[in-house]
Amino acid sequence: LRALLSDRTFCTFLIASFSSFGIISIGDFLRLAAKRRAQKSVTSPSQQQEQKQKGKKKKKGDADKVTVGAKFWKDLWTLFKIFTPHPFSRGARLLLAQFFLLVMKTLVTVRCSKLCVYFLTR
Repeated sequence: LRALLSDRTFCTFLIASFSSFGIISIGDFLRLAAKRRAQKSVTSPSQQQEQKQKGKKKKKGDADKVTVGAKFWKDLWTLFKIFTPHPFSRGARLLLAQFFLLVMKTLVTVRCSKLCVYFLTR
């Protein structure tokens, strides 16, 4: 563990991956909270239907956007809890090992790229 923590590149990638996931999660959470507040402010059913009809009107050629909503995160969390009933279960260890291997693969790729650039420009 000390050897991994002393490697600056490894620590940088680890911190960057956690912080980027956190930033994405916070943005989604704030967007969903604003959407819930907007839906609660609409009180009558006729107003709700009008809003749905406005949302359904699309221009020709507009691509359908795929959004990740609260239901997706709730279902994902449910699957995660089934897969990892407690932190030291087999599933949790496998997930942690896959995450670790993904980070290490990234580090190896970056180092190989640096070596290629070094030898090509030498």
